[in-house]
Amino acid sequence: MAHVVVYDASEHHIHGVLVSRLGGARISRKIQLELKSGPNEVTIESLPNSLQSRTISLESAGSTITGDVRYFSSPKKDDSQAQSPALERLLKRKRIVEAERNNLQRQLSILDGCGDSLHMRGLDTKEVDEFLTMYSSRSRRLQLDVLAAEEKIDDLSKEITHFSARHSRSPHLNGKITFTTSAERDGPAHFSISYVVQDAHWTPRYDLRVKVSNNEKSRSTFRLHYFASLRQSSGETWENVPLSLTTGSLVDGYTIPELKGQIIERNAARTPGETEIQNVTHVLDDTYTIHSRALSEAATYKDNVPISVTDFLDASLEWTTIPQQVSQAIILCRILNTSDYQLLPGQVDIYRNRTFVSAAAMPLCTQSEHFNCSLGTDPHVAVTYHSFPGSVKVPPHSGPASLMTSFRRAITIVNRRGNAIPKFTIKESVPTSRDPEIKVNLTEPAGLDRGMASQQGFVHVGGSEHLKARWAVDGGSSKTAVEWSCHLNAGQTRVLNIAWDVVAPASLNWTRRTL
Repeated sequence: MAHVVVYDASEHHIHGVLVSRLGGARISRKIQLELKSGPNEVTIESLPNSLQSRTISLESAGSTITGDVRYFSSPKKDDSQAQSPALERLLKRKRIVEAERNNLQRQLSILDGCGDSLHMRGLDTKEVDEFLTMYSSRSRRLQLDVLAAEEKIDDLSKEITHFSARHSRSPHLNGKITFTTSAERDGPAHFSISYVVQDAHWTPRYDLRVKVSNNEKSRSTFRLHYFASLRQSSGETWENVPLSLTTGSLVDGYTIPELKGQIIERNAARTPGETEIQNVTHVLDDTYTIHSRALSEAATYKDNVPISVTDFLDASLEWTTIPQQVSQAIILCRILNTSDYQLLPGQVDIYRNRTFVSAAAMPLCTQSEHFNCSLGTDPHVAVTYHSFPGSVKVPPHSGPASLMTSFRRAITIVNRRGNAIPKFTIKESVPTSRDPEIKVNLTEPAGLDRGMASQQGFVHVGGSEHLKARWAVDGGSSKTAVEWSCHLNAGQTRVLNIAWDVVAPASLNWTRRTL
């Protein structure tokens, strides 16, 4: 007849955990069983209900596994009266120490009673001195022993409470694995078992902390904290468990895709937005090992696990403003990913000079690629937008049948920072006309030709090497905005002017609206 061995997994620590970003976690356990010579029927109980039975892997060192490895999951039974052997041992130790304390307290009580009786008998001085010496020594020793016993009782009570919280029967731990193994002799046998549970996953999260320098003597710094927002509700406790994270799948079940043929044929005109090639970027499989990480003791919890901290040296700042919309300067950050990892899509919390700015979305950024983000508005840069009323006159070389309305805007920028701004971008819209009888001519900045906008780069404005302008390139076919790029020294003020004329027949009423 086979020897029966029952192993309660909830009373033993997990050897390691590998959590997938796509969902699921692979649990690894190292277990030791006391086997008898011959066949042994082993049951490993208190396993997660969400265990995927096909992912079970069982290996043995020194014994032979015979028969199938089977997994069962049953509804939770009413085991409110049942207690684990480990908990029974703790309760027994507490009862023993409590009995020892009670015995010591009785000895103290007897000693006090002897003192009272001797006081009534009228002893001489020598006998009283001898008794008091004995009483003082023994009473002190008994009191110290009572205090020590009470401290042990308190420690055991805390351990029992802690153990009960960790190992209470969870409704998520009703699974068990059974198998038969054969041993040549009586003694311990070691097994390795792994399995995948479903109720776990992690998502990438980031803290980007930028210190923007405000003087010429220091440099701006860029530090990225990479976290894994970990969630698990398998019912198992992962306290002080070595943890690894993977971006790939825990179960490889892929098939070779079918390659489809292509044909060229006559068709209608391509619809707007149709593209010849679609670029698809796949996330590379990475594995992160978390060192010396004490996870939460709870069997169902969420936690932020640090993956890495990277200081970026290849990063730059620039300032931009669209004063027609908001008269503020916004700091933009461009960073080259020089970390050891690809940065996966996820939420990034952005801090500038220890102040929270915003939460943004991190795009997929592989190593040696750039990513951009906004650091919020700069209170040390003043932007003022001036709009002047239009003036109407008859255009030169034209008869009274046409009228020309001239418009002008001025943008004033003051750098109140303690250091220079190497690149400041300013955008302002210029109206366009879809009516052939209405012409819009940009007069300032000089040198910009709308007809050559797609080929034209920056032109210097006012003879300055540090101020240039061009038609803004936003991907559209019509250029509707002018973009300046300038350098601003500490304390410097720049005034940018833009002007245009609208020429139309005098009899034609026209209006300007925002798209």
